[in-house]
Amino acid sequence: MGKSLEVTPKNIKHIKVDVLTKRYHAITQQLRRKVDVFAYHELGESFIRLRKEAQLIQAFLKKKDLEHLIAEQMTFPGMERPKRPTYVSIVEYKLFDYYQNLKQIEELRSNLEKGVEIVIPMPSCVSQYGGEGGGHGSYQSVQERLVIRADNIQQSWEIELEDLLLRIRPMERALQQLDYRQRALVKEKYSHDIEPTDLEVMDKMPFNKTIFYEVKNSALLRIAESLRLLGEEEEEEE
Repeated sequence: MGKSLEVTPKNIKHIKVDVLTKRYHAITQQLRRKVDVFAYHELGESFIRLRKEAQLIQAFLKKKDLEHLIAEQMTFPGMERPKRPTYVSIVEYKLFDYYQNLKQIEELRSNLEKGVEIVIPMPSCVSQYGGEGGGHGSYQSVQERLVIRADNIQQSWEIELEDLLLRIRPMERALQQLDYRQRALVKEKYSHDIEPTDLEVMDKMPFNKTIFYEVKNSALLRIAESLRLLGEEEEEEE
């Protein structure tokens, strides 16, 4: 039947099992080649047609208890959860960490603006702070220690803030390269303490499921490129 073979519900019963198996593997290889880089939407109708053809072959072989023949290729894009590129998990972790750092930065800036509150004890309580025999000198020593401790806390906040600002800089540059839809989706997906599901995020986005995954996939890929996270295999697939 040659390379032009297309398996359909009408002809599948008349095609040899080994031919079906070869056809299945050929289809899944085509699907895998592009799906990790492009959204389903960008792959067009041919992608959807091939996916349905592979599903048909799988169901047919499963009914005949022959699905072991395609066991190595059982999971392919569009049938079950597609294999994600290695960079996706890394980017998602870095995004979550980035937004957590932003919250910490906001808290530190607020603390620095308010300053460290110093509570000076009453002279009668000085003995509790280690002053020997009490008196004015001991009271003054307690005050000085409290002021020094407050200064130390203030300095530690400043150092931590500076460190966080340096840490988020690469992701800041990466996010600047996204368009407004990508930035909105990424923020809604990864800025919460508990990550929402894709369906929950979709409900808040002004586009459908197909566009949602197109925007999400392209955003993660662009961030990975900016952060230089793409491995050699992923770069070759592009």
